[in-house]
Amino acid sequence: MSKPAKGIPSWMNPKKLPSQEELNALFSYDPATGKIMSRAEAGSINRLGYRTITFGKKRFLAHRLAWKLAYGVEPRMIDHINGNASDNRLCNLREVTQHQNQMNQPERKGRTLPRGVIRVGVGKPFRANITIKGKNHYLGSFNTSEEASAVYQKRAAIEFGEFRRNAL
Repeated sequence: MSKPAKGIPSWMNPKKLPSQEELNALFSYDPATGKIMSRAEAGSINRLGYRTITFGKKRFLAHRLAWKLAYGVEPRMIDHINGNASDNRLCNLREVTQHQNQMNQPERKGRTLPRGVIRVGVGKPFRANITIKGKNHYLGSFNTSEEASAVYQKRAAIEFGEFRRNAL
């Protein structure tokens, strides 16, 4: 198991999951609804929108338990395809690398410009940039945010493929 990323709350750090047999003895998982059931739906939604389930004095993220219940293997990292952290339907979960998961981050609140576009204010006032594997790449300067966004979206589709989250 790799080291958790900095800034991630301790409850989100991946813990070694119980065996599939132990999980099956305690819970049932419905891949169509994403619900993990004990007698009623197990766990609660935390402040970040993730369902957590506590047993054996340990708190687990429900999407990791769902993956283990469905496939019998411990996932490295799980992405919610639609961005809804409490939607644990199997069709909405995919195993990803940390890099792939970063590509699917939601837009920051309060942001007025499209993803990948910044305002520079001199000459051509909008610049398009894209970050790939931690390295920033300049895509050009443009007269409008729409032009800059179109260039960013085209490059993001090439670089990030299915993991790209649509911009504003």
